[in-house]
Amino acid sequence: MSELADWYSDAVDEITRLRAEVKRLTEENEIVRARLGKWYALFFQQQNDSVRIAKKRDRYREALERLARLGNGDKPGNSEGNQIAIRALLDPNNASQ
Repeated sequence: MSELADWYSDAVDEITRLRAEVKRLTEENEIVRARLGKWYALFFQQQNDSVRIAKKRDRYREALERLARLGNGDKPGNSEGNQIAIRALLDPNNASQ
């Protein structure tokens, strides 16, 4: 009978230990999920920002191209405004190139 009581006591101890381990792992899992959620939100926000910036850059570039040709059909013009737009388009620091 003592052997059975020892076995039962050991089983209860093991179950208690396993429950505590499950609880700890569940809490860690929730923390990791929360961190991943924040990371995903930041990642997708950055993606959206990049797309929005690229669209805005393309609109500005298109406007500069139109200004460079303004008054001269499909070819770049030679007015001061045309030249300003052409220089802006040729600027190596211009991220749209």
